[in-house]
Amino acid sequence: MLVDTSEATYVLFLDLKEFESMGGLRLFLNPGEKHPENPVIRPTPGGWDRSRAKCYGTALYDEDSRLFRMWYCGSADDQEKDWVGQEGGGRRIGYAVSHDGVHWTKPVLGIIEHDGSRENNLVLPDGQAPNVYRTGGDPPYRMYFESGVATNDLRLALSEDGLHWSEAPESPLIGKEYPRFPGSHEPFCVLHDPEDTDPTQHWKAYSLLHWMKPTGVSAGRSVGLWTSADGIGWDEYPNNPIMSAEDGPEYEIHLPAVFRYRGYYLMFRDFMYINNSTDTELAVSRNGINFTRVMSGRKLIPLGAPGAWDAGMICVAPKSFIEHDGKLWYYYAGTPDMFREGPRSGAHKPWYRYIGLARWRVDGLTHLEVDPSAGEGWFTTVPIPVSAEQSELVVNVDCSDGDSRVSASVLDAKSGDTMPGYDFSDCAPVSVDTTASPLRWRRRPFGSPATAEVRLSFRIRGRARMYSFWFRELEDG
Repeated sequence: MLVDTSEATYVLFLDLKEFESMGGLRLFLNPGEKHPENPVIRPTPGGWDRSRAKCYGTALYDEDSRLFRMWYCGSADDQEKDWVGQEGGGRRIGYAVSHDGVHWTKPVLGIIEHDGSRENNLVLPDGQAPNVYRTGGDPPYRMYFESGVATNDLRLALSEDGLHWSEAPESPLIGKEYPRFPGSHEPFCVLHDPEDTDPTQHWKAYSLLHWMKPTGVSAGRSVGLWTSADGIGWDEYPNNPIMSAEDGPEYEIHLPAVFRYRGYYLMFRDFMYINNSTDTELAVSRNGINFTRVMSGRKLIPLGAPGAWDAGMICVAPKSFIEHDGKLWYYYAGTPDMFREGPRSGAHKPWYRYIGLARWRVDGLTHLEVDPSAGEGWFTTVPIPVSAEQSELVVNVDCSDGDSRVSASVLDAKSGDTMPGYDFSDCAPVSVDTTASPLRWRRRPFGSPATAEVRLSFRIRGRARMYSFWFRELEDG
């Protein structure tokens, strides 16, 4: 196997397919740091979202306006006639903005009338899970979303400004009857993936799939997939489900959210327990179809302490993964109650939902560290292709604790011999906390390789944490 290390392509420590061998190390999954001011968005008393304000939607940082923007969904459990049967009745889509991503404003837009007034922040009166893209087309904004009550369809709305929306004539794109799983898909997460080498898969829709076994027995919630070349005409993936509790420890997989990051496909997924509580775990894929669980049982976003606003359920958002200001940001939905304590209990009470923020160090979803019993660890990669241009090898490490060090040697890909001048003894070890430190061998960068492929061997000492490595073009000077 060859690892693509072209410019801006990173090696993260997820499924470890880049590793040929390792020793004295352990992989660690890092829970997100929940913001101390969580929840950052709450239901509005007396508003259309007076019981539920949840980030089943899109959050992004707009470089042009230098604002965080969010399209979220909500509802009012005390208003709908069939609020128990519909778990809160119709969901609606609203808009919020923030200068810092923590303190949010729900602007009065005057677009949608609700309860006899337009004094609200609504942008669609019926919808859930808005996946918003600025495609550069005409009009420039697309919103993929589910219907607000019967969520088992995929609809499309278009907009000039991201606020005033009109449903596209082709909508719904995915209807309520399916060839293989009638009435069972809830398309939740839509991924625009123009880097996929298969043009028929430049758009992917990941669904909550109610899967039936061939015997007719329900297998519960799982992950389904639809693909499209243009985001308009969709085909059901023939080998659904692409992930289910049948091949993992979950009771069910409630909702999936998939993002592209550093050349990988990351799936944040709702790990559902038998009591219907959920928290967040991680999976990774190289093609957006075949996913591997990363450290199953470890939580990316764990449930809050008893009595906390997110103690009952944590649910993923389809499009709220942001790299900003040296960190990874993720907005998620939380509630103090579980399904069985909300509308499904039959109790006539609101089911409150909130929006929280979790953050990680850049590339910091996982890291490698030395096993406490070892004192030092190492790993060697599979052959890595490198370009003929001068390059430098860069690492993201935290070596701030004591006598912590990270160093590397460069090996011939075929013989495994150390290349002259690139031994561990020639390497100046990194001994600081840095997200991007070039390695040097006797003050030299990696430079122009003598061969088209190399292997890398890393040595990690003390309490160092290593998050990623990559090649980049050598900067002048």
